[in-house]
Parts: sequence; structure tokens; C-alpha cells
Amino acid sequence: MLAALLPAIPPKLLPRVLGALEETVASDELSAEERTELGKSVYEEISERAGDKSRALLVRWWLDHAELFEGAQEEEQQPDGDVRIVAKL
Repeated sequence: MLAALLPAIPPKLLPRVLGALEETVASDELSAEERTELGKSVYEEISERAGDKSRALLVRWWLDHAELFEGAQEEEQQPDGDVRIVAKL
């Protein structure tokens, strides 16, 4: 699956790959369930396997596009008022 490749893609190629991923997720080709599963996979790869060089770009992309994945993540209010994004697994 494409999500598993994200940590291995050189940072200079990530924008093109993430653009293709965004197009796929935004299309009507995936069911809501498929979209959610893909979102969980992408989130897991970014949070657990992405290297330092690509992590910043991937995290920014995720925060900008997480709503496309319908239910793959949720916000959690912290006691100090901050909001933390967490995966819904």
C-alpha cells in the first residue's frame, strides 16, 4: 500500500506523492470505510516510522488533510487547553 512507502520516499518527492494521495482520497473511488482505513495507515506510518527529514512535511500535510480521511483521527482536549490530534484506531 502507498501509505507504507511514505517513510521511504525522499523528502523532495513527497509533495508529488502526497498530491496523488490527496487526489485519491478526495475522489469518489473510495468508500468511507476504505478512506478511514487508509487514513489510519497513513497516520501510523507518519507517527511511527517517518524519519526526521520527512516527518515535519508529513505532519504538516496530515494536519492540513486529516479531515479527508473521515474518522481516522480525532482531537483530544488537554487539561491545559491545548488540542492534541490522536488516531482513532
